Amino acid sequence: MKYTIHGFQQSKLIELGLDNNDALILRIIRDMYASQSIEFQIIDGERYIWVNQTNLILEQIPIIGHRTSFLRRLSNLEEKGIIVRKLSHKKLNKKDNQIKKGNFCFIKLTSKLDYLMEYDLVAKRNNPCSKMRQTLVAKCDNKDSIIKDSNNIYSQV
Repeated sequence: MKYTIHGFQQSKLIELGLDNNDALILRIIRDMYASQSIEFQIIDGERYIWVNQTNLILEQIPIIGHRTSFLRRLSNLEEKGIIVRKLSHKKLNKKDNQIKKGNFCFIKLTSKLDYLMEYDLVAKRNNPCSKMRQTLVAKCDNKDSIIKDSNNIYSQV
């Protein structure tokens, strides 16, 4: 089995009832969220990015299909607690520093997204290391013990 799909753990996607298209949408939103050039607003002390839904579907991920199916998937991700959406009726346009009026969808990622990306390295895997009785890390004495050296230039300060 392939363990990751678009950087997310396949088993955790299945556990939350998400599919490949949901993982693709989450990957695009996560990449946008990490970008410094994306338009954002601070709402209630949290960073929300502006998601232009029409351009996102037409330019970034046309494979998702129509706008209604994309909105349905966003709603599903919000119900599962992976994203939080806020609707704003104005936003600051970065290009000309003008406030634009309209309906703008802002999205924030939650810590549940991190859960989808966590790796279970030893647990629940058919890993030979998990069957070992001996620990992999040997206990070693500290090689850098405190040594007083009168010839050391730093000890003369």
